[in-house]
Amino acid sequence: MPIRFPTRLAACALLVCGIAPSPAEVSGPVPPVNFSPREDYAKREINYQGVPSIARSPSGRLWAVWYAGPKGEDRFNYLLAVTSDDDGKTWSEIKFLIDPDGDGPLRAGNPLFWTDPDGTLWLFWTQLPDSNIKQALVYAMSTANPDDENPTWAKPRAIFQASTLNKPIVNHQGDWLLPVANSHQAESIIVAVSADRGETWSLRGTANVPEAKDRNWDEPMIVEVGTDLFMLVRTNYGIGRSTSTDGGRTWEPVTPTTLPHTPARLYLSKLNSGNLLLVKHGPLEGKPVGRRDLTAYLSKDGGTTWEGGLLLDERCDVSYPDGTQADNGTIYLIYDRDRYGEREVLFSTFTEKDVLAKKPVSDKFRTKQLINKAPGVAKGKPDAEPATTPQSNHSGKP
Repeated sequence: MPIRFPTRLAACALLVCGIAPSPAEVSGPVPPVNFSPREDYAKREINYQGVPSIARSPSGRLWAVWYAGPKGEDRFNYLLAVTSDDDGKTWSEIKFLIDPDGDGPLRAGNPLFWTDPDGTLWLFWTQLPDSNIKQALVYAMSTANPDDENPTWAKPRAIFQASTLNKPIVNHQGDWLLPVANSHQAESIIVAVSADRGETWSLRGTANVPEAKDRNWDEPMIVEVGTDLFMLVRTNYGIGRSTSTDGGRTWEPVTPTTLPHTPARLYLSKLNSGNLLLVKHGPLEGKPVGRRDLTAYLSKDGGTTWEGGLLLDERCDVSYPDGTQADNGTIYLIYDRDRYGEREVLFSTFTEKDVLAKKPVSDKFRTKQLINKAPGVAKGKPDAEPATTPQSNHSGKP
């Protein structure tokens, strides 16, 4: 896989001199996209699926994506996408499937849907040979007509060298900032930037978890508070935080928050109101509860304090929330459940009022809504788990 990317040393030198690094020159194999996957999908054995993402088109069509495989997290992983035109009451069959090379060494994972300010729908994902995080590439493809059931998609392309999982944001200057990572390393938290609406991407800056023992899978999420950037990070102690006052070029060292959380993905976003939404496991105080009690909170002061607490799913093995918000204030939150057993992708809808009341008070509240359940009988976790070293794609337990 040919890769051309400025070294971290060179990029940092440019930043020190006050010169923005040139766009990253990245190349990689173009994966096939199967837009008629019915027969292909029907033949596939799915023993694992999860790590979903959701987005909403300008006219309200919902899109959901996740990744799956016959065993677990390995070289057989591929992406699956579905859509809904009735606000999630019903969902389509698989609309497209992205499998880099079948049984070959390349895997696809960590997908995310995002609708940009112009209404274009983007799909970002990570592609890499087996579990070699050092060769991970961020891929992207987009469609300008996501309101259609079968939109026309641009050709997939590699855009950056790293692993992605969480949505970009648009800052007050109009730049797109995409949080990515090369986890378990120093300065592994990376912010990529595009000043031309996704055409090219370059390194904006990096953040660091100071102690090696605290480094986990990063999975950074960023929001803009005023003109500053606020970041939350997955760490071995739970949730770390950092801030940047110069647009993401430099970041404070990641420090622990007081929020108890088992090492797992969380969801952070800025809502239409300007308040911040946080979805995590369990309460704001006490000990981590594991991957259960998926709960939503609000912050009115840029992440300094949190309030509310709307329980979305109390069951075990619910994880990896991602969300989006409609213009009318409805929040859509997608997540997975029991990736090797039930193998479900679900979503909830709610409002800020529900979160603050800590119970359903709006007519928008729905929870545990099924999007997809993998066909066939689950075999459970394989006897030999994927390697849990820093070279693996996601985590010993993603």
